[in-house]
Amino acid sequence: LRGVSPHSSYPPHPHPGTQHAYKNGHHVDECGRRSGEQGRRGNTGAGGHFHFQLNRKIIQTSEAVSKGERSTFDFLQEVAENIFRMNEVNLSTALHRMAKICRAHGARSIHEVSRDARYRDLIVRVR
Repeated sequence: LRGVSPHSSYPPHPHPGTQHAYKNGHHVDECGRRSGEQGRRGNTGAGGHFHFQLNRKIIQTSEAVSKGERSTFDFLQEVAENIFRMNEVNLSTALHRMAKICRAHGARSIHEVSRDARYRDLIVRVR
């Protein structure tokens, strides 16, 4: 067959004349990821690093609350200060950590937190 490459199952090079790696018929980057795939920690660009660090801060503050070093309301204040910069992972981490704090501190804590505007803002933002 004239004009048919013996490697016709591979997609054409996106930039003719340059070297590209392929894995299972898909173009991959230098880390072996297919085009458009993200690494284990998601987008590791400047925004990805910020969200990764923010998640660590959320976890550290919640652990300090669990140890009695910080208050529940300190945690809610930290969430409120960063809520508009949070991605989906940060929001779900904050909500999960708030649930763990309330479970550990009992029914009174749940009642107090559920009345707090910062908690309600978190719930609205998660939706």
